[in-house]
Formats: sequence, C-alpha cells, structure tokens
Amino acid sequence: MFIDHHDVSLAESVMSNGAKYIDDLSKNATPLPADEEGERINLECEFLVQRIELSFLQHNVNAAELMCNNAMERFSRDESAAGRLEPRIRESLGKVLYKIGKDMVKQANLTAGVEWLARALEIVDPKHVGSERFAPELRFGVMQNLVQTSLKTGTPSDLRKAKEVMKVMVKEWPEKLNVHCLGLDIIVAQGLGAEAYHAALMNMMTGVALSERSFKVIVGKCHVLLAQDLQGRGYRLACNVLDHFMTERLILEDNQGWIEQAFVTRVWMIIQDPQLDEEVIQGLRQLCEATATKLAGPLSISATHASQILLWKVSDSLVTSGRWLEAIQWCRVALHPIFGRSGETNTGKIARRLIHCAIEAQNYGAAQDAYKSMPESCQEMGSTQFLLFKIALRSLDLETAKRCLDLVCNGPNRDIAILYACALEAQSIGNKDIILKVLSQLLEQADTKTPPEGAHFPAIYRTMIRLILSDIQDNKAVEDGNLDTLYSVFQKALNNAKKSSKMPEVTTDETSKPTWSTDEYDWFSRNSYNLALRALQHWPPRYALHFSQLCIQFIKLYLVETCSEEDFENLDLRRSFCEYICVSTCVALAREEKTMEDQLRLYGDARSSIINFREIREKLHPVLTEQSRKDFGERYLGLLSHEFEACVHLELWDVLPGIVEEVAQFGQLQPLRRIGDMILCGDAPTTTLLLVLENLINHTLQIEKHKIDKIARWIRILLQKSLQGDLDRGERLVYQVLDICKRPAVGNEYPQDELEWIAATLWNLGIDKNCAGDFAGSKKWAEFALSVASLIKDGGQLEGLLQGKFAKLRTS
Repeated sequence: MFIDHHDVSLAESVMSNGAKYIDDLSKNATPLPADEEGERINLECEFLVQRIELSFLQHNVNAAELMCNNAMERFSRDESAAGRLEPRIRESLGKVLYKIGKDMVKQANLTAGVEWLARALEIVDPKHVGSERFAPELRFGVMQNLVQTSLKTGTPSDLRKAKEVMKVMVKEWPEKLNVHCLGLDIIVAQGLGAEAYHAALMNMMTGVALSERSFKVIVGKCHVLLAQDLQGRGYRLACNVLDHFMTERLILEDNQGWIEQAFVTRVWMIIQDPQLDEEVIQGLRQLCEATATKLAGPLSISATHASQILLWKVSDSLVTSGRWLEAIQWCRVALHPIFGRSGETNTGKIARRLIHCAIEAQNYGAAQDAYKSMPESCQEMGSTQFLLFKIALRSLDLETAKRCLDLVCNGPNRDIAILYACALEAQSIGNKDIILKVLSQLLEQADTKTPPEGAHFPAIYRTMIRLILSDIQDNKAVEDGNLDTLYSVFQKALNNAKKSSKMPEVTTDETSKPTWSTDEYDWFSRNSYNLALRALQHWPPRYALHFSQLCIQFIKLYLVETCSEEDFENLDLRRSFCEYICVSTCVALAREEKTMEDQLRLYGDARSSIINFREIREKLHPVLTEQSRKDFGERYLGLLSHEFEACVHLELWDVLPGIVEEVAQFGQLQPLRRIGDMILCGDAPTTTLLLVLENLINHTLQIEKHKIDKIARWIRILLQKSLQGDLDRGERLVYQVLDICKRPAVGNEYPQDELEWIAATLWNLGIDKNCAGDFAGSKKWAEFALSVASLIKDGGQLEGLLQGKFAKLRTS
C-alpha cells in the first residue's frame, strides 16, 4: 500500500523489517510441512516483488535487476518452487515486471524495456501450473508491448524475438485486431514488401470483427500499403484490398456510411496510380456497378461530390496531357448513376468536359450522345451551346452552328467571353459566313459588356474588314449592304479606339502593350484612306465621304510621344487629302440632296473640312517643296469655290468677300467666274452682292486674257443695283466702263448691246433726276450717258439722238 502511494521512506522501513523476517525463516533448519513450505515460498516471492518495485521507485535499477534475477531463479526456473507459487503472486510479479518494462520504454531505454518485458512474459508463461487462470489482458499486454518495443529497437535479435512472440499471439488470438496490426508492423520492419503486406492485410480484413475502430484501422492500413510500393503495385494492391473489403464484408453490413467512406477512399487511391490504364478504369467501373447494386440507389451528396472532385482531377491531368480517349472514359465514370445526386450544375460541367474531349478526339458521335444525355437546363447554357457550335462547325453542319450562335447571343445568360470563343473557333475553321456572323454579334455586345480577358478587339475588327473586303473583291457588283457593313465595322473600331484612349493605362507589366497602339491607328487610317480613294472611282460618293472622315478621326488618335516630326508631316498630308475628298463629296451630295436640313448639314461639313485644310496648308507650307506647294495651292483653289458655295447656302455673307480675295491671289479667271455665277444665283443681301461683284470685276480686270463679256454682264447687274441706292458705286462703275472701252482690246471689245443698255439706263436716270428737280444730278448722269453713247459703233446715231434731247433739258 505504501508503494502504491509512493511513500518510499515508510515502505523502505517496512521492507527492512520484512527482510529480517524472511531471513529468519530461511535460517530455520527444521523442514517445514508441505503446506507451510508453500506458504513460506509465496511470502518470500511476494516480498521480492515488493523489493523489486521499491528498488525501481528508488531509481536503483541494479538492485531491482538483482532482486528480479533472484526471483526468476527461485520461483520461475526452479520447478519445485514454481509449482508451489500461487497464481496471484505470479500475476503480481508479472505486473511489476510489465510496469517496469513500460516505464523503461517511456524513458526511451528500449533495450532495457525489452529485457524487463521478456522477464514479465517468462513469469506469465502458460507452462506454469495455474497460469491459465491469469487475466488474459496481462499476458496480451506484455506480448504486445514486447513486440512493439522490439520493433522499435530494430536489432536482429529483437526482431526475431518479436516474430516468435507474434506466432504465439496469432495462435492464441487469431481474431484480435491488435494482433493483426502487430503482424503488419513486423512486415514493414522486416521490409518484406507490398505483396506480404497485402496478404497479411487480406487476412486481417477477413479475420477481424467489424466495428467503427476496426473499419478505420483497415482503411488506414490500406493507406500504409499504398505507401509501401509507390513505384510498383502498391496502388493496385491497396485498391484490391478495398474492393474485397467492400464486396465481401461491408456489403453485408447495414452501414452505408462505411461503404461510402471506403468507396471515396478507393477512388482517391486509384488516382494515385501514375499509369491510369484500362485495367484501372475497368476496376473502378465494376466497383461502381457493385456498389450501386448493394445500395440500390445513388451515393449521398457529400460522398458524390468527394468522388467526383477526385475523378475530375484525373480528367484534368489527362486533358492536360492530351489523352482525350482516356479522359472520356473517366468522365463517363463520373457520370455513373451512382453519382445521381451530384446536381445539374456538376453533371453539366462533367458532361461538357466529356464533349470537349470527344471533340478533340474527333469522336463527334460520342460528343452528340453526351449532349443529348445532359439535363435540358444544362443544354441551354452558353458554354454547352459553344461546344455544340464546335461540333457543328467541324461536322460542316452550318445550320446547327447558326442556331447555336443565336442561342449564345440571345440566351438569358449572354456571356461575351463565350461569344469571343465562338469567334476564335469560327476563324480556326475558316468559314467566312459564320466568322462574319460571330464577329458581328461579338461587336454588338462589346459596347455594353466587359470584354473577356485576352480579347484583342482591333484584331477582331481587322479580321472582319478583311473578310468583307474579300467578299467585295469576289463580287464585281458591289452591293450597298456590304459597303454599309464595312463602314459600320470601321465606325465601331473608331468608337472602341476612342473609348480605349480615354481609359487610364493600369498595368504592372512593363512588357504589356495597350489594346490600341499607334500601329493599330496606322492600319485603320491607311486602310480607310485607301478605301476612300477606291470609293471615288467605283462606289457611290457617300462612301468616299465616310471613309475619308474615318481616316481623319483615326489620325487624331495618334499619340504624340510615339510619332516623330516626320511622321506627323506625313499624317498631315494624308489628312489634307481626306479633307479635300470630304469637301468635294459633301458639296456633290449637297447639290443632289432634296431636304433642306440635310443639304445645309452637308454644306456645313464641307466648310469645316475646308477650314481644317486651310490650317494644315499653313502648317505644312514652310516644309513643303516648291512643287508640293503648287499642288497644295491648286487643291486649295478648288476648295475655295466650294467654300464660297457652302457659305452662300449657309448665308454666311460676311465671309464671302474674304474668299474672293483669296481666290484672286491665284490670278485665275475660271474660279472668279464660278464665284460670280454663284453670287448671282444666291439670295445674298444687296450690300454683299454689290461688294462681291465689284471685287470680282476689279480682280478680273487685272488678269490678262480676261473675257469682257462676263465682266460686262456683272457690270450691268452691279450698275442696276447701284443706281437703286448707291450712286457713288454707280458713278465708279461708269468711269470703269469708260476706262475699259478706251483700252486696246482687239477681239475682246465691250459688247455693243451692253453699252447701249448702259447709255439708256444712265439717260433715264438723268431724266428722273431732272423731273425731280435735281438739275445738277440730271446733267451729270445725262453727260455720262452721252459719254457711253459715244463709244457705241452705230455711226453716232444714239449719241446724236441723246445730244438733241440733252439740249432740250431744263437746267434750272
């Protein structure tokens, strides 16, 4: 009792008294009766048991070993004494030795632990009389700890000892779980390999009673078997054990949780096999069938998801390595009815992978079958329709491809990323009609939805433009619809480029390039410019206007930091040509336009382009060659006439005199004559009309080889208007006519009928003045009439007539 309470000092005192008593008994020379001798032996053995335990508690291991050897010699190896020893005392000695052995193991003194445990096993050996009545737990515990400690030391002698003890344990406790576990540990320690471990584990699986603990231990040992031979058959041996475990033991138990846990473990184990060949998938398929038969229904949701996640990982690796046919098999297993509770989302995901693999393997029939077996809600998803779109394209079923495309574009969950994938797929196949349809749909959604990562819209626009141009090239009779589509693509590209230019560049990768670069702007500006030139020759004028305007807008997007001074000079030249085309086409279209609003809009656009052209001309003038300046000047002169026409229609009257001055600087008659015609046809205010006509007359007279007939007509109109309110201008005109007529102009004389009209008009004005009592004014204008009449080559008839009448005029 004192030792149990670790009161060592008191126990030592008691033991001293007990030693004296034992010593006195041993000195008794008189033989004792048999029953008394047996009692003495038991007392002495019990005393030694207490002394051994006390010595160990005092950390006096040597004394404990001495006492133990003494006890072993006296009461175990001496058959006479051993036969008289009570089982209770023998069991007590065995417990003490067992306790010391375990304590030694705890202190990591494995060698001593093995020795003490071996002594304990010798004490509880069944050969001793009455030992069969010992508590079986003690003997089993001693043997179990002896085997475990021997395995830990790893010495050959201890391993042999463990093996010998193990044989006894297997014989005595063939159904005990721990015995089988020790046997497996010995196999591992001796390195007997996966085959031996597999055989022992199969015995364990069939021999032990099933419980929650034994189930977990067997599954855990399968993991150990898996790790025994990673480069060999460990994967399949572990799976073989689980297969037998499920079909021979678990299937007889009414515990679905065990079956599902073993099933998921089985799936996990098999995917560790690097081979993943037909034998593996066939075994897994058979296991699914057998499990489904036993359960009479699908696995639980958690077990289903766990298994499908594992199977998905296998298909992932197979897809990555391009093993399409094998990936199809694994996807089919993942769609087995035993996984019927996976839900439509997971089922659709796996089915889509199966379709993808079948497409890559060019097994379009299998892909179609997988599609048909999908739930209807999964079939309608955009990602599923994309796969069906791929099948249709590769099967040359264009009608189905178009239907799929319509569902992708118009479905409830429209995804621009899927539409982009359709575009790439169509482009890889090379069907022009489908590509155009896909790209058109993609661009329609690009303005309202975020583009998918990696989508390069400039490339999409370029692809569409090339396809449309190839179609235009193939068809000699170009339809306006194709041209409208072409223009629409350019316009969308421009809008996207503007939108991109306003967005801040946020990137951490210095090597990445913006979506719209200077090279992209250059491609679109050049091609729109070329199309504008092409339109001038072959297409209706409005397309020349459209593509010229597009070119100008793309040029405006060029980044200053990416272009040299020479680049900008070339861009300005290109833009000047486009502005020139814009003016010409706007004026031409305005002349044909029937509605006043559209006509004025076109004239307004024309004037804006002229202003831009003027600015470019002034900017480039210092750097142009003489010939280039001349060419620029000729184009500018033509635009000034258009500007004059636009301003007349826009009623910008104050601008007209300035335009006349600019035209006059070129010293050419024809532009001035056109301007004269335009001002006369317009509805200009009298002041403006008079000023413009007067300037036209003055500038035209300064040009050599001018035609007097046109000037005479202008003078008649100007004089007629001037005499109605601006007599000073009229007087200047008369002097100008007199001066013109006095100049030598053979073949270019002032028209006689015009002179007659002027003389008559001036005479009538004089008469009007006379009647009004303005005798001085009457005389002045009558004299002007006589001067003009004197220039008429009619033999002096008109002059004589007017002279006679002049003499009769009242002078006061």
